[in-house]
Amino acid sequence: MLIVGGVFVVGYVSMTSPKAGDVAETNGSEAVGILLILIAQCFAGAQFITEEKILGNYYLDPLYIVGCEGMWGLCFYILMLPIMQLIKCGGVDAKGLGVLCNYNYLENSAFAFYQMSINGNIIIYMVSFTLCIALFNGCGVACTKYASSAQRSTIDTSRTLTIWIFSCLIFHEPFMPLEIPGFIMLVAGTLLYNEIVVIPYLGFN
Repeated sequence: MLIVGGVFVVGYVSMTSPKAGDVAETNGSEAVGILLILIAQCFAGAQFITEEKILGNYYLDPLYIVGCEGMWGLCFYILMLPIMQLIKCGGVDAKGLGVLCNYNYLENSAFAFYQMSINGNIIIYMVSFTLCIALFNGCGVACTKYASSAQRSTIDTSRTLTIWIFSCLIFHEPFMPLEIPGFIMLVAGTLLYNEIVVIPYLGFN
């Protein structure tokens, strides 16, 4: 309850607090983003549970699991990417999910390669991002193997705090004091659930 409440408070404050240069359309895209994240969490939850089931029945190295998932993801997108290049959407008056389209197409790989050709930093960012995600997934599956998928998901939720701190320090995200109670709830829930902090009352011991 603390973790869910904390995430809700942080998301609500982020959506409702006025930011410099914001317009109503920006808030609309934030709502779509949060909705997409909620949908994605259903798939992520199914993935965590499946991984725990597989790791419980077989002795597998966490990096082997990550490699297999990456292989199937690559096969999936090799099939889907050409189709996504043909789906037209977006435009000047785009609303809702249409704002996610890249220059009037659901996916525009040709333009992505063009951007890489004129800005080499994008390639460096892509390689760095790939390595970070590989490390992130490897640690996540290891956490599932040696603890549980529930513990992994609660710890995973706490990265919101790390992202918020770095965003405020490096990317100049506006500091919103009203988000602090949400992050306190988030951290407290994670520490309690994983028994890092033990309260000897109400059955928490």
